Amino acid sequence: MATQDRHTERAGREGERMSTYNTEWIPHYIFLEMLRGTGVTNMFGAAPYLEEHCDLSKSEATTVLVSWMENYDALIEDGVITSGE
Repeated sequence: MATQDRHTERAGREGERMSTYNTEWIPHYIFLEMLRGTGVTNMFGAAPYLEEHCDLSKSEATTVLVSWMENYDALIEDGVITSGE
């Protein structure tokens, strides 16, 4: 199955790289943002919550979590998630 990635050029700032997130994981990203808002866990410990709630393997949950962390700004900019700050 092919994954659908979203690419954004972050031009004009030295050291920035292209952001990529998997659009098929949007429900997982939304869950992670909801979890973050509850304050139930430090987000570095969120993979087990993804495993349980989204029925993912440990490896899949870790991959999704890392993607959410690395692409957090792009997810907000694109309106995929909204920060509760």
